[in-house]
Amino acid sequence: MRAMLGSQHEFECAGSSADPAMLLKELASQPVDLLILDLDIDYGHGHPLQYCYKLCRQLQAAYPALRIVLHSPLRHANWANAFLALGVKGIISKDTDFSETYTCLLEVSAGHVSFCKEIKRQLNATAFRQTFDEMEEADPAMPVFTAREKTVLSLLIQGYSSKEMAEELHVSLKTIESHRQHLVYKAKVKNTAELISFVFRYGLVV
Repeated sequence: MRAMLGSQHEFECAGSSADPAMLLKELASQPVDLLILDLDIDYGHGHPLQYCYKLCRQLQAAYPALRIVLHSPLRHANWANAFLALGVKGIISKDTDFSETYTCLLEVSAGHVSFCKEIKRQLNATAFRQTFDEMEEADPAMPVFTAREKTVLSLLIQGYSSKEMAEELHVSLKTIESHRQHLVYKAKVKNTAELISFVFRYGLVV
């Protein structure tokens, strides 16, 4: 990708990094307009989508004007809604040819939100930017979470530990653990990892 873009006059490649901490450090010293985030990198921090989601939150908070484009190896896009709610400007499948990829990047550079054809097809096939409330109304089979459970789930997706949640919400650690158990039970999954996969699988915005 970098080599191909480097040959185009419209883009100047500032660098690349497989280390999120180094990426944040480099952006602080050398701001960029557009960042292509590879979802295929093993960051070594648990569920890949969860960590990328957390990283996107950090990037958008630190650099609100930064345009983030996700380069995805995944064959489905049910997770995309959660990232779009963060302000991600583009999603491109790794199966997309360079011409289409280049067009999408030009559109994002011009201030638009852009997707490759395959991602756009999948997004059009599902409700765009669904929330838990909308899903609960549309699908009686969806688990109904309380407001506090949704808050705990949101913090969980952001990478908070149970202790950090307790401090953030000013409740006991036992209360947080109880909420987490209820979330796992209601989602009919076995553990936290499956709960996180459940959220991204349905593209839910918490």
